[in-house]
Amino acid sequence: MALPNSTSTSSSASERARRAANRSGSVPTTDTTPTVQTTAQPSLPPVTEADATMSDAQDANIVASTLTTQTQSAPATPTAPLTASATPAEPTAAATTDTNIANEAFVANTVPTADATSTAATDPDFPPLAHTDAVNGASSSRLPADPNSPPKRQRADSRGRAVSTSSDPDADEPALDARPRRAPRPNPHLTVDGNPPQASYAPTPRGGHRTIFGVTTESLLGNLPARQRAQWDEVEHPKLLATVSGGNGDRIATWEAFRRHIAGRFNMDPEDISIGTPGLGERAGPDPAAWLIGGLSLEQGQALIDMGALVSDTMTTIFHAYRPFITGFATTFQGFTIAARNRDLAHAVIADAIMADTAVIRYVRSHRDAIPPFLSNDEALARFGESIRVQSIQLLSPRGPFTAWNVYVDSPTNSEEHFAELARLIGNIVIDTPFNGQGRPYHRPLHCNICGGRDHPTNLCPLVDTPGYCGPTPETIGALLEASREALNPKGKKSGRWNGNPGGNGKGKGKDRDDRKGGNGRKGGRGQ
Repeated sequence: MALPNSTSTSSSASERARRAANRSGSVPTTDTTPTVQTTAQPSLPPVTEADATMSDAQDANIVASTLTTQTQSAPATPTAPLTASATPAEPTAAATTDTNIANEAFVANTVPTADATSTAATDPDFPPLAHTDAVNGASSSRLPADPNSPPKRQRADSRGRAVSTSSDPDADEPALDARPRRAPRPNPHLTVDGNPPQASYAPTPRGGHRTIFGVTTESLLGNLPARQRAQWDEVEHPKLLATVSGGNGDRIATWEAFRRHIAGRFNMDPEDISIGTPGLGERAGPDPAAWLIGGLSLEQGQALIDMGALVSDTMTTIFHAYRPFITGFATTFQGFTIAARNRDLAHAVIADAIMADTAVIRYVRSHRDAIPPFLSNDEALARFGESIRVQSIQLLSPRGPFTAWNVYVDSPTNSEEHFAELARLIGNIVIDTPFNGQGRPYHRPLHCNICGGRDHPTNLCPLVDTPGYCGPTPETIGALLEASREALNPKGKKSGRWNGNPGGNGKGKGKDRDDRKGGNGRKGGRGQ
């Protein structure tokens, strides 16, 4: 058999290289190197089948090594989309590292909650992932992102603030939060010894007594001496104001009874209760009504304000925040022929008239600091209109009893002076209707000598209707007020100072107009 020459051998080697490249998954390239003609070489030993097989393998290794070297040394260039290959390429070292990081992140995000919880229970460096908001009771799966999150060896309280976990027994305790908690208190009575109150009081309705409408800072502290009022303003909180039903009377005797009255509610020593006694008025008019209460904890003071009144068989007191909120009583309308049971009709007639009054609209738009600023003026006006409420009340006139309608609104302003002007504008509206009469403002002011409210007369006081009530009544309040005046002026001096209705005669004698046969609502029915 004739031996192949060198040209044939080179051609065969190229063919084997192409076959090896195909087996390795590489794309073969066309050999463009020109064939070099050489002279015949001396005869070589015959090539066996085994030698040919080994040569194929060696050539394949050489080609694969060459391709790998070219791939690693070639510069990084954008690659075209690759077609599907039966044998995927091995990732580089950088790609392997990125894949491992991604896999670790995926595993970290898919750890079951139970495993995370068990880890938190055993490792103090990992706080629990689930937490409950102490105020709203809302739960979330992870702690909220907070730039002030505590570092390790610290814990976060329910508000995300760092709390040290030091085991040092001498370490300072965290400061108590000044805001009242909604969580159940271990001492529901708020007494100093944890026991029920030792003194006996009339039961308080669920949610407290009815709101005392129309009470303002001016009505409580208006005639207080200026220097004393400045001193009261400087007293630190918690503090609150209280009025005594039936008048202040003799200051010293009332002061002593006042301390016992409040101390018995919390099982406290009366010496621990601080009572500020109102001085005599600087000008003619009603005696300053409010007393300053201090010496109580924040929760105890808040409990008295929430109750509204503390009634016993010896004293009845009405409690107010030191800065009373605007309750929203606007005015009273009379003259309608609408029955008390038709509240919806009365509401529609009155609300439409108020929202159509240009003076009211203009004032609400320009005095709306109590309404969120992100609401437009139209939205603020709509919110004010939705807050309008009406309540029927039975009053008396020389011609007999009649139904009047009280109007209440949510104040669009935080200023008592501005709300008083808004109430005046509402009270000037005359409402004409085709079939329901003519609504006119009831200009005679209402005042209750029992609770101090300005939306009902004394004989319609809702406090008296409370089950178990044992305080002054419309039948007894007049005698208490008279005794209080006598204690204030024991020598019978005629003075403008008294503890009664500001609408009295101003001469320190006689009964207040609201006490004569029922005053504004003489023996009238209750409000509906």
